[in-house]
Amino acid sequence: MVTGFDILGHDRKLRKHWLYRVLAIMIDMLIVFFATGAVLMMMDKNTIIISGLVSSVVLFLYSGIMEAAMGATIGKKILGLKARYLGTGGSGSIMLFLRNIPKVLWYILLPIDAVIGLAGRGDPRQRLFDRITKTTVVHAGESDHHHPVITNDDDGAIQEDGEVGQTAPSPIFDEPASTKNAPLEVAPTKDLEEKCRSCGGELVSASGDKAKCLGCGQIQ
Repeated sequence: MVTGFDILGHDRKLRKHWLYRVLAIMIDMLIVFFATGAVLMMMDKNTIIISGLVSSVVLFLYSGIMEAAMGATIGKKILGLKARYLGTGGSGSIMLFLRNIPKVLWYILLPIDAVIGLAGRGDPRQRLFDRITKTTVVHAGESDHHHPVITNDDDGAIQEDGEVGQTAPSPIFDEPASTKNAPLEVAPTKDLEEKCRSCGGELVSASGDKAKCLGCGQIQ
């Protein structure tokens, strides 16, 4: 079974996609944690436990509302990412909100959500909750459904169906297709009735008017 991790190892565009996703969530966390911390300080309740719990809930609500309303958080907008609903019907906004549930405990659930998504089959850009809610995240110019990009500098390549295959043959070092599997041609004998004087083996034409014995290799 080919997983998202297999595709990630061969697809540079996919690695770039996930790097942007990580940078986007880091930007969103800075915004949420700074704003939440400032409010809690004014309320004189800025303890580590309270700040962590409140910030996580705020991150979930902030991400869910922003994506349901506009398809992207501030971090996603900065990096050109957009959350998309892949299903049909009018429940897109609800699903875009619900895909952010793992952010309630982002330090535990969010990494697990991403790892489970990459460990399974399907679009390697989807977390587990993306598959549950029929949503995904795309970068500017990407389609809603992932198409693997074959790279020539890796040990393997991803075929169009997402299976791991071999890299394309090198036009320099590989044989031309027209010569592959061609039968070995043997030069015609100099004289079919003439045999090697030493061993009686069959003779084939050599350079000039010489002949080479196929049995003992003697030139005569």
